[in-house]
Amino acid sequence: MLHLLLHLLLHLLLHIRRVLKYYPKEVFRFSSSFLRVSIPLGKPIPVNAKAQDSDTSLVELIKDNPKITRAAAAEKLGISESSVYRQLKDLEEEGRIVREGSRKTGYWIIR
Repeated sequence: MLHLLLHLLLHLLLHIRRVLKYYPKEVFRFSSSFLRVSIPLGKPIPVNAKAQDSDTSLVELIKDNPKITRAAAAEKLGISESSVYRQLKDLEEEGRIVREGSRKTGYWIIR
């Protein structure tokens, strides 16, 4: 039972982190027995300046070395490889970068 509760709590915290990437912390309301999330209508706009700075820094790293690996980018930015992976995925979805070639020998193109 405790294992299940810990798993659910971790899952909740990961989703809260994703929401906070686009909305201010005021969308969350906590009470003694529940959590209420009120997300405003409209297109979400990233509010985390640090994440945007990291995205910009990642784009700069790609400009300097289009064949940079996630591990090398993570080391230079001082963040985890999984964070670099998420940022690359977001940049691809936004159309700011494109991967050309294979995972191993490919390179990034900035649009």
